[in-house]
Amino acid sequence: MLKRLTAGGQLHVCVVLHDLNLAALWADRILLLHQGHLVAQGTPQEVIQQPVIHRWYGADVRLVQHPDNAVPQVYLAP
Repeated sequence: MLKRLTAGGQLHVCVVLHDLNLAALWADRILLLHQGHLVAQGTPQEVIQQPVIHRWYGADVRLVQHPDNAVPQVYLAP
């Protein structure tokens, strides 16, 4: 419902998520905050990148594309 309402550009929605995979699926733009400071912003493809995640989360991750669309999905590396 929110996607449909925001498609016309008259309504904007700000949602706070801690799940990068959900953010990538639903957001047009992502703002990545670290200790209250903006450290990255852009489309899911621009923000959800291995070097960015490693730098700010300190985690070794692997990225794959979601099977139904072109957004990245994050998985912890073994």
